[in-house]
Amino acid sequence: EVASAENMAVRDVPREYVASGTVMPDRFDGYAGSRLAVPMRAGEPLMHAMLEGADVSTFSAKVQSGIRALTIAVDEINSLSGMLQPGDRIDLMLSARLPAAGAGAPPQEITRALMQDLKVLATGRQVRPGGDERQSRAYTAITVEVTPEQAQRLVVAQRSGKLTAMLRNPGDRAPIAQAPLDVYGLLDLAPA
Repeated sequence: EVASAENMAVRDVPREYVASGTVMPDRFDGYAGSRLAVPMRAGEPLMHAMLEGADVSTFSAKVQSGIRALTIAVDEINSLSGMLQPGDRIDLMLSARLPAAGAGAPPQEITRALMQDLKVLATGRQVRPGGDERQSRAYTAITVEVTPEQAQRLVVAQRSGKLTAMLRNPGDRAPIAQAPLDVYGLLDLAPA
């Protein structure tokens, strides 16, 4: 059986009675699609140890049909200093230099929202949220869930400019403005 929103429910339980290793509702997206390793009874809390799919060999089972997992390179800034976790949602901004408009004109750099509300499937080799906060969580790549069309756009964007990740609140699914911005617009100046 696969753990999903269709066969799992959220229940209020006093915090002192929640066992460590329980999958909390705000992190469930990171586990959705994982197969149960053991049988469960109705009303029983979902525990990390009850799920398969944490190791890399079964990672592809977490990717929904028609969706792709695409890994992109990140630096410490774009990994949000290691705080980004599987299950988080991000927006990607693209900063790129446009070709020079005329002879001798410097290339203009613009920044705009490229993709919004992408689900982070993995940070480095970590495919589940959480982990030991005392350990360093440095990684140089994140894997995001995209459609095939988004994957194509993201590959072109990676080769054309710099991507910056912005972390979203899990409940905030509203789109953000798409207008490109350059340094002249930022400073409210007329282009030279």
